[in-house]
Amino acid sequence: MHVKHHFSILVLLLVSATATAMATEIAADTPLLADRHVKSDENLPDDATEVQPLLIGADAPDVTLRTVTGESVQMRELHPEGPVMVIFYRGGWCPFCNRHLAELAAKEEAIRDLGMAIVAISPDSPEQLRESLAGHEPAFTLLSDTDRSAARKFGVAIQVSDPEQVSALVDRTGHTATPAGNYIFPVPAVFILDKEGVIRFQYVDPDYSRRISGDILMAAAEYVAGL
Repeated sequence: MHVKHHFSILVLLLVSATATAMATEIAADTPLLADRHVKSDENLPDDATEVQPLLIGADAPDVTLRTVTGESVQMRELHPEGPVMVIFYRGGWCPFCNRHLAELAAKEEAIRDLGMAIVAISPDSPEQLRESLAGHEPAFTLLSDTDRSAARKFGVAIQVSDPEQVSALVDRTGHTATPAGNYIFPVPAVFILDKEGVIRFQYVDPDYSRRISGDILMAAAEYVAGL
């Protein structure tokens, strides 16, 4: 086995061991998202440190999402015979998310050369996705999860119910609260699925200001593509 391969596996082991380590707290003014189509869920945690994401080795759920044009699509239909990198982000309004996506875009060609598709999922509506593109061709597929079904099924959805926070977030994001007055949004996360739809890599960090580096994601992509 090559030294580079040894190094890649070591990096992945270190990341996997620490990726789900939860931050001690999230700032009280953490930006969140909601949508008028979202229902309240008492079973969802209200603290990002308490999410229970799907683990490595689990089968990824095949969720229904919407494209930037509003068409419904099953995630596995996008790349049925190859691995898929699935990125959950909070929305186009989030500067941390935008910086992370920009860094990933720089690796996009190399990742696609591995035969791997990239999808980025947020609660933004198709209309908001189009606005965030501002006429530019996206480096990867943007998908809308307005009902939060994907975030729920991957185990990265949380909700906030503090009325002052909800009110401030409605003003900031242009979304509305759930009927119960809550907000539901995804904790930023990355899952890499093999060609069989099995999760082979995952990174979840409740601290929205911390994101996995593009170099580590590239190493993870090379590892999964080689399985």
